[in-house]
Amino acid sequence: MNGYPLNASGESFGAVQPGLAEPDLIKAFGVDRVVGYVRRTDLQEPQPESPWIAANTQARDRDIPLFASDGMTAISKFTITGFRADDRRCASRYYS
Repeated sequence: MNGYPLNASGESFGAVQPGLAEPDLIKAFGVDRVVGYVRRTDLQEPQPESPWIAANTQARDRDIPLFASDGMTAISKFTITGFRADDRRCASRYYS
């Protein structure tokens, strides 16, 4: 066992623990503050084919399903917030 509990499908789930590999289902808060799990693989994006594609896709928000610990029951959604180079909230950390 990898230090995380396993669901009936054999998937590990829980909050990421220092010193351990990430579980299959990572604990997260949904858009409506519901606690659930996102698939580690859903958090990853394919490598963009060009810098232009990277710049345009990284700026978009992306929703992925939020599951119960069984990894099958969708209970909400989790939003991955895109990076915006012109976002003043990000820039203010560096220039205030």
